[in-house]
Amino acid sequence: MNDVLTQLQLRGQVVSAVVVILVLIGSSHLWRRKRGHPASLLKDFLLYGGGVAILAGRFAWVATTSPRVFLNPFDLIRVQSGIDLATASLAFALFSLYRARRQGSEILEFGAIAVLLAPALYAGLCLFRGDCYGRAAHPPWGMRFGEWTEPRLPIGLYESILLLALIPIVISLPVRRWLLPWLTLGAFGLAEFAIEFGRVGELTRFTGGWRWGWLLFAAVATAIAMLQGRRPWRHESLVDGPNEHAPPLGGT
Repeated sequence: MNDVLTQLQLRGQVVSAVVVILVLIGSSHLWRRKRGHPASLLKDFLLYGGGVAILAGRFAWVATTSPRVFLNPFDLIRVQSGIDLATASLAFALFSLYRARRQGSEILEFGAIAVLLAPALYAGLCLFRGDCYGRAAHPPWGMRFGEWTEPRLPIGLYESILLLALIPIVISLPVRRWLLPWLTLGAFGLAEFAIEFGRVGELTRFTGGWRWGWLLFAAVATAIAMLQGRRPWRHESLVDGPNEHAPPLGGT
């Protein structure tokens, strides 16, 4: 019975990932049309960026939790275990910076959206996967799940709402576009750190079970943004657009 439940959960993870990819593709087209950018701007961005994120996240998860999997390369691609979320988000943000140097800084705006939108969508599908519950809580914060006799926090839904709420805040910040990936990662880390305290027991989305790692992740990303924000930028593709005259982050 446990094997059947495990297989159903794994299939739910795959379906959730497919839904996330489809929504990201659809939102990228809407974003491009609304901004009036050419179709070529996002060509292959999500495909290659998503691939880099998945590979980096998978490698980090295996290296920190099950290094023996490297002895059997086939196990690396089997849907039997996880992907490190922090590494995957960092890899995608760095990839968006790389593409921005070639295609212009406009791509950084959607990159920031995708970093928050992807985990928000995946978390929001927790009811479908059956892994939505968190710590015990009374209504209205808690809700009943079939396998529990007491109400529990629908922590996945709260995670999704929080990450979605951060998207308009982050992309509207009056800073240079080049800083958006770092500020997005900082906001993402803080959100995940806050949500961690509503999860069950020792469960955590940070690889290794160290939930305080999210706080360190957020602090490092924010510190990089602060340092980079004080630098004078001369590359036109990194400062063009409505944010080019924004004051340096942390300065005037």
